[in-house]
This record gives sequence, structure tokens and C-alpha cells, in this order.
Amino acid sequence: MEGQIEVVKCSLLGSVLSNLLLVLGTSLFCGGVVNLGSDQPYDRTQADVSTGLLILGVLCQSLPLMLRYAVGAGEHSVAAATTVLDLSRACSVVMLLAYVAYLFFQLKTHAQLFEPQEVDDGCEAEEDEQAVIGFASGLFWLAFNTVLIAILSEYVVGTIEDITLGVALGSATQISMFVVPLSVIVAWIAGIQMDLDFKLIETGSLFVSVIVTAFTLQDGSSHYLKGILLLLCYIVIGACFFVTRQPASNNNGAGLSLPTGTLSAQAA
Repeated sequence: MEGQIEVVKCSLLGSVLSNLLLVLGTSLFCGGVVNLGSDQPYDRTQADVSTGLLILGVLCQSLPLMLRYAVGAGEHSVAAATTVLDLSRACSVVMLLAYVAYLFFQLKTHAQLFEPQEVDDGCEAEEDEQAVIGFASGLFWLAFNTVLIAILSEYVVGTIEDITLGVALGSATQISMFVVPLSVIVAWIAGIQMDLDFKLIETGSLFVSVIVTAFTLQDGSSHYLKGILLLLCYIVIGACFFVTRQPASNNNGAGLSLPTGTLSAQAA
């Protein structure tokens, strides 16, 4: 059962990291390449709200880990595990309340901040069955429509960029602030001891990823370099997890020596 819980935790963490670094980084990189030489502006409102929630989520997931080290008990201590479990459940309730407040903010009180702006092109022309234009007029309207289509295309591209940003951050926020605490609460109801302790490397990777994403999106514009930085962070974190899952060995190919206490216990 403990192994299955760890698999669930790693799956949830991987979803958050992939949305923050891989999906968002790829979107910023591709958008920057298409619009090479110019920055891509976007609405900072949703980015600020989402990153704020993600930071709260990291705090709630870091506290059980810090508590385990603070109490000074062993990792498998029953008292320490019970304390961490109680704190995790309390933090999960807080995270769910924060997510409900976020939905109320987004859908009710400040819905206008998350809606795409409507563009009124003002080009509704009255049909005239007997309208006849000359060459000069036709050339003028052709140039006018070309400029108008270019302007509308720029608007559509900007809207797509905002949608991409919202999808990446929204998915990460939903998993971190809703799916993760809901899993803890459901496990609590089912009598399964699942906490928010994602271990040191996992929690540290999540914390750094959220901070990097927040700093990347703080100025309200993006370019291809920001996408590259997020992708490189994802690669480095992936390499870290790959290395930690490999068996340690010395230069002679033998395993690392065990502590004296472990050898004594095995001999006994």
C-alpha cells in the first residue's frame, strides 16, 4: 500500500512539473520562434493568481516535510508519522478552501478579468445589390481589408497565447490545489494514510519550479529565451530524478558499504 501511495504522489508531482516547465516552456519557445525579434504580451491577472495559489500549495506541501525534520524523530517513527499525517490533512482542507475561493474569484466576482476581450471590427457593410466600384475603389478596399485582417490576426494570435498560458497554469493549479488535497481527503475517508510529504528532492523540485515560473511570468511578456529556460529546468530535474533512481556503486563496481549498525543487525 505504501508503494502505491508513492506512485500516486509521483504521478501528481510529475503532472504539475510537466505543465509548469514542459508544456509552458514549449509554448513560450514556439511562440517566441514564430514571433522572433518581438516580445509577446499577455494578461498578467491569471498568471499572478495562479502562481500565488501554486506558492500556497508548495507551502502546504513543504510543511509536513519540514515538520518531520523539526520533530527530530526518525522517518518511520509512529508519533512523527501521525503528526505529519494530521498536518497534511489540515493543509489539504486549507488548499481546497483556497481553490474554492479561486473559482469564486474567477467565475463570479472577477469574471471579466478572465474573459477574452471582444473586438468590434466595425466592418458590417450594408449590401447594395446594384453597387458598382471602379478600379481605384477596389484597390483601396483590398488594401483596407488586408490591413484589417492583419490586425485581427494579431489579436487572434494574442488570444491563443493567453489561452495557452491559462491552460498550462490552470492545469498545474488544478492538480496542485485540488487533485492533491482531494486525494489526501479521500484517502482519509477510506482509512488510507496518505500525507503531503513528497520527500526532499520532490518538494525542492516543485518549489524551484514554481519560483522559476513566477519570475518568468512577472513582467507580462514572453519570448523564446524564457521557454528555453523552463525547458532546461525540466531537463535538469528529470536528470536529477533519473540519477537518484540508479543504484550507487564505487569505482570497483561493488555496492557502497553499509553502516556498522546495519551490518551488525544483519549478522545478528
